[in-house]
Amino acid sequence: ANYSLEEYDKATDFYTQAMNYTSDNSNLARLYKGRGDCKHEQFKEEEAIKDYTKATEYDSNYSDAYRARGLSRVLNFQNDLAGADYTSVINILEKENKKENETDLAVLYSDRGEIHWLRSRNDEALADFKISLSLNPISGFANRKMGDVLYSLKDYKAASKYYLQALSLFTKDLDKEIVYKDLSECSRNMLDYAQAVIYISEAIKLYPGYGSYYSARGQIYYAKRDYKTSLDDYNKAFAYYEDHKDFIIKIYGDNMYKNTRMLLYINRAMVKKRLQDNTGALADFKKATEEDSTSANAWYHLGRFYKQVLKQNGPALASLQKAIDLSSAKDTTSDYIYARVIKGDKQEAFNVAARLIKKEADNKDRLIRDIYNAACIYALAGDPVKALQYLDKAFAAGFDNFDHIYNDEDWDSLRSLPAFKAVLTKYKVPQPKL
Repeated sequence: ANYSLEEYDKATDFYTQAMNYTSDNSNLARLYKGRGDCKHEQFKEEEAIKDYTKATEYDSNYSDAYRARGLSRVLNFQNDLAGADYTSVINILEKENKKENETDLAVLYSDRGEIHWLRSRNDEALADFKISLSLNPISGFANRKMGDVLYSLKDYKAASKYYLQALSLFTKDLDKEIVYKDLSECSRNMLDYAQAVIYISEAIKLYPGYGSYYSARGQIYYAKRDYKTSLDDYNKAFAYYEDHKDFIIKIYGDNMYKNTRMLLYINRAMVKKRLQDNTGALADFKKATEEDSTSANAWYHLGRFYKQVLKQNGPALASLQKAIDLSSAKDTTSDYIYARVIKGDKQEAFNVAARLIKKEADNKDRLIRDIYNAACIYALAGDPVKALQYLDKAFAAGFDNFDHIYNDEDWDSLRSLPAFKAVLTKYKVPQPKL
């Protein structure tokens, strides 16, 4: 009664006292489980885990105790241990071989699949979600999570299929809004910007004014070369972050807030540059460095704008040197080589790029990144032959970020070259749908 009335301290005392009046293992297991539930409701997960563990010691087939401990372990950031608990429950229920257990098993496989996904074990996650959906194909959550796994595997077409299924099953606007965002990202990665705009606009209808969605749509309109609409969306994103500053800082912290605004300033400056509003672009690039004066990326963009657009070598060299110094201190070497090549230190940029490629030979993801960066460095240095050689190597190694290369201004000077188009054709980069 105390538990149902949310009088958890009184309920805890009752369970503790009751333990003194029984020696029956089954009863003790349920008493420890009950006391663990009280601790869980009070967000005392460590204490709850201890009680759930005692419950399983008294009854090794007590599935509810394993399941409850799994949840507490998730909340206590012990995901692998939680996954082991879900496996224990799955084994117990499957041994019972009861039809009525199928609903619980569907949820358990889905919960374990999410843990695998969070730990980047995509193959295991895929297997669990397949079983979950075979038991309950109309679970909106499982369909969405299957979409998340496929998205992680970069199978955007298959991911979209499951997201659309989830969308048809969800009834709450919050769930639908998130899926529309996911669908927009899939479309964007397939260079279907026309559909990406439609999906993210649906998310905005369900959550009007949300800054992250306006920023995402601003990026899509930038890809569509609709810079005026892109600018409008970035302005709306800024309005959101300014209006919700205190809330965002409270939840995510001041550094996160500043970093988000720093990136927004850079993105809006890029739009203004395309609109030939150099005064506005310069102001935004400067504000990015003011928002986060330790960002090598912000100083790099400011220096590049001074150098390439405004042709002001003095402030350009000062900003680029700032980027070099910061990236050296933080070992963010991609910022370092980009700043070096724009500054004019081409050979230093080439040498570091080559060293990084050699260093990361055994790390596929980093190797792909470093080969692509080398390609960009040669493009910026005015060496199209080397640039395209490295671009070909990047694709051969597994580079597949088509959205990035389509919008990367490093390639603007080479886009019209038949040799550049030939590389894209060779690796079946899709034509963008605007």
